[in-house]
Amino acid sequence: MEAKRPLRYTDFRSKTLEVKKMNEWINAIMTGIKMYTEYAFLPIAVIFLGVSIRRNSFRPIAFLYSEAFALYISCVIALVFFPLPDAATVMTLNGYHGRFVPFSFISDIARERSLESVLQVLFNIVMMVPFGVFLTFRKSSNLKKTVIYTFLFSLFIEIGQLTGLFFTYAGSYRLFDPDDLITNTLGGLIGALVTALVLARRPKLNVLANSREYPVFGFVGKRARQ
Repeated sequence: MEAKRPLRYTDFRSKTLEVKKMNEWINAIMTGIKMYTEYAFLPIAVIFLGVSIRRNSFRPIAFLYSEAFALYISCVIALVFFPLPDAATVMTLNGYHGRFVPFSFISDIARERSLESVLQVLFNIVMMVPFGVFLTFRKSSNLKKTVIYTFLFSLFIEIGQLTGLFFTYAGSYRLFDPDDLITNTLGGLIGALVTALVLARRPKLNVLANSREYPVFGFVGKRARQ
């Protein structure tokens, strides 16, 4: 029988880092939910109500879609920019730096051979899958547009990380990485492809396109969408 390799300090350290990373993601998602409830839910509801009154047409599914998309974006923003650096870290920030060599994640995984490095790549892919799903549910968005919008959203995030939250801080506290652009865009593409495939086979599942309208004042006005 092959003897088991004794546990090393690095094994425990790796597991500790993985747990820490998972806790950071969970805390960031909770921050995103809080941001959504405090800053996004009510403004979207008010805007949607105003549009519905103007058109004399209320679409509940479209309203829920808008709120769900805002919740998702809030969570993504929290994941990529939070936690903000504390006072001690801010004092050490000096200049804007990044990593500009694409596909570095391959060498990172080969060198570190840790679950954390693999999870980071998977996280960047999975994080953008819902973005592709949300956009594909809209009639005006096709696969090409979805890929472009996903790339631009990812580029917005990376620029924010490179510039210390758009020059809020004197240096970068998150890492700019072209690999994130690649994996994020791949995630949006996967979400779009899977959603498009499902909707092609089951068009009725597109609850946004097939959602009903309800008159606000007891009758559907001329401006209501057909």
